[in-house]
Amino acid sequence: MNSDKEVIGYLVFNKVQIAGANSISSPITYGFPAVTGFLGAFHTMSRKMMAMDAWQDYRLGGVLLACHDCQPQTYRTNKYGNYTFNQSRNPIKKDGKTASIIEEGKCHLTMTFVVEILGEDELSNEEKQRLIADGQQWILQQRIAGGSVHALAVFDPVKFIEEESIDSVKRKKDKRKRYGKPPQKKQDAVGWCRCR
Repeated sequence: MNSDKEVIGYLVFNKVQIAGANSISSPITYGFPAVTGFLGAFHTMSRKMMAMDAWQDYRLGGVLLACHDCQPQTYRTNKYGNYTFNQSRNPIKKDGKTASIIEEGKCHLTMTFVVEILGEDELSNEEKQRLIADGQQWILQQRIAGGSVHALAVFDPVKFIEEESIDSVKRKKDKRKRYGKPPQKKQDAVGWCRCR
């Protein structure tokens, strides 16, 4: 059914601020949310998109993740101690006793997402503007990796990039690698994932 859809452009969500994301991604690893937490959010967004009459012929594809900042919510008792996650108490039980603490690791993130737009027909300028407006509304309503979206970038929070223009973005990235320029921040990380 969706095999005939091609990439017609990319939707960029700039500097999405996520608070309280789950940072325990498996029994062995912790500190950053699992990639499936991000992919699940965009899969849900794609289903929302296809449920609307205006977008039923389009869907979201692969997702590029770029992490600008990650702040695990941890503490340590002294400067030589191990870090542990901040814990929160759950609501009081029906009998008035306090509930047991379930270990949860949370973090605050600033992420940029580049999402493929798949479809058969090119979008008109009016459709692109509507997609940008709808995309901004969808991302603000969406929980991502268990966290809540609080804000987006002040300038160009959501923008549409033509398929041809993505090559210039890739060339800039390759040029940075070639000339040995470090990323803007030490913790910047980028990864591309398929959501199918």
